[in-house]
Amino acid sequence: MLPRQHKYKQVSEDVRKRGITFLEANPDVSITEAANTVSINQRTLNSIFIRRTESMIGSSKGYARNTKVKKIHLQLINEQMKLNPMITLFDLFLKHEIFPKSLRKRLNCHR
Repeated sequence: MLPRQHKYKQVSEDVRKRGITFLEANPDVSITEAANTVSINQRTLNSIFIRRTESMIGSSKGYARNTKVKKIHLQLINEQMKLNPMITLFDLFLKHEIFPKSLRKRLNCHR
């Protein structure tokens, strides 16, 4: 016979809002004290608060680093194309060292 899985109670939206508003109103209070005051588990309040601050800043999870690098490279390529529309990618890669070696190797433009 398989053991029964424990079903955890989900924290209601009202309790989440109470915890966040308490932490925002009292920034000098630690998360442990706030959790005791609002009657939430400390880990739960900590994860709620972290998710809240990440959503305000922009989540760092789930995004590959190379997407940011690609955006930077596209900006540089666009700027250089505006300055000189006749420039080739090969010349551009030789000119700028910020492109990673993997991109330069694809076009055989290593020194």
